Amino acid sequence: MKLLRTSWLAQPIAAIVVSALVTVQTGAIALAADPIATGAAAGRAVGGSIPNVNDLFSAQPDGQVTLWPNSSKPLSLSSGDMFPGSNGQNADSTQALYGNDSAMINAGTDAHKRLKTEGSRTGDAYRTLVGSSNVTRPNLDNDPLWAKSDFTWNNLPADFADCSTNTTFSKGSYSVHVPDYKTCERVQDQSQKCTIIHEYRAGVLEHTGGPANLSSCGPGCVDMWIGTIGDNYWTGSCTIYQESIEVDVFNPEAVTSATLVHAKWDDYMQVYLRNTKVWQGPDWRFAPETEGPCELATEWEASPNVDVTSFFKVAGKLELRTRVSVGVKGEGYARIRIQYDPTKILAKSEYYPPECKKSLQGVSDGFCVGTVTCTDMPMTDSSGCATVNGIRLCPSDFTNSPMPAGTSPLCRRASVDAQCNFYKGQMDCWTDAQGQKQCPKTNGENLASCAAYESNPSCGFIKSSCVEGALGASGTCYVHEEQWDCGNSATVPTVTRNTTTSCPGPIRCMGTDCVNPQADLSNDFARAAATLSAARFMAMDA
Repeated sequence: MKLLRTSWLAQPIAAIVVSALVTVQTGAIALAADPIATGAAAGRAVGGSIPNVNDLFSAQPDGQVTLWPNSSKPLSLSSGDMFPGSNGQNADSTQALYGNDSAMINAGTDAHKRLKTEGSRTGDAYRTLVGSSNVTRPNLDNDPLWAKSDFTWNNLPADFADCSTNTTFSKGSYSVHVPDYKTCERVQDQSQKCTIIHEYRAGVLEHTGGPANLSSCGPGCVDMWIGTIGDNYWTGSCTIYQESIEVDVFNPEAVTSATLVHAKWDDYMQVYLRNTKVWQGPDWRFAPETEGPCELATEWEASPNVDVTSFFKVAGKLELRTRVSVGVKGEGYARIRIQYDPTKILAKSEYYPPECKKSLQGVSDGFCVGTVTCTDMPMTDSSGCATVNGIRLCPSDFTNSPMPAGTSPLCRRASVDAQCNFYKGQMDCWTDAQGQKQCPKTNGENLASCAAYESNPSCGFIKSSCVEGALGASGTCYVHEEQWDCGNSATVPTVTRNTTTSCPGPIRCMGTDCVNPQADLSNDFARAAATLSAARFMAMDA
């Protein structure tokens, strides 16, 4: 039988199948191939050549990832290798920051100081990100960038089918964009009257219950008393008295040591921290709960020097309690001395609302003039320092404070009256092209000169930069220069290539009709992905 030389695209699928069957039955030497089946077979061959994921890497619970574990030269990577700049720290040191705000703040502050000058790729990236914060973010809803995307989205074809293409060439033209760059200035005018609130938390602990008795014992030192200081204020006959104090240890990272340094009692005494007995005197007895006389006829005083640091290295509520057994008359109290790192005592320092903080910052940077009047100031000594939670807190302990000179950062509330007229009045003189000296004045009429470009759909945003001399000491930019492109389109003659697509038939293959891929599962993939993701988020949090 003679085969008909007809195009595959011109024949219905059923006719092609019948022709092929007839050809096989008659023993013809030519066999028509199915291009889609051939392509599917080629795809399966390529997929089968890709190594199994188990041959690419494996993960261990300690965060190590091994590449090519089944090869002769496997490569093992740690979290420090995968995240350069971590200084070889493992995940445990970063994981310890979770849930500890003060530790996270201290780690972030240390990283900020280091990355400001560090000569590394991480430092370069950090400084680039900080610099990028000094740019404006205009509304780009009308930017011509989105015009073609919107047109494509709104004109998607309804369906797809078996398609053929036909290409022709003809004379035509195309449109090009002719740029017309415009520059403008965006001024940050923070003039207003407002109230600024400074919320700060200093020290290592805060009294929350019982008689409060905290006092400073010098730089980096605070004394805390448990019980009532006095003499023979209890009477009884083998009577047990208890007194307790509760504190909130909110900054355990700052604590370097805590010691039970002093105790005075009559007749027996015990000291408990978190229901754990840490000391008792004068001996192991505690009448009437143990054998021995109730009245010892002695006023005892001792320096136990018991290390209780571990109780103060855990954040949260901490109860401290004394138990005193009195034979006839007696008393009982103790003192714990806490040593701390003075550089870590400021656990929190926040200014709000943010709008008023910007005005306050403008006054501090000298771009605004006005007054800042403190209305809530703690008691200070002759050096301007205050005692907060038994800690001596000074203005020098506050870094990057927006408070202007003359106003202490210890102020908790202040009224702000800021007038930012730095961009109004006489401008610098210059000489024009005709040699005439020009000395213009401005009343701030160009405050929103960029708004016209922002609302014009024909203008596209290009870039923003801080005007020279407009960057305050705080890092705030008060005048940005923006560049916009308000150009138009021009027609350029050309030879046009026209391609038409004809899709008369239904979709040939759906799902696994033509291709049946084989999926290989890896038990290590999920663990490796989770390990990498956890390490990445820990690096981001720090």
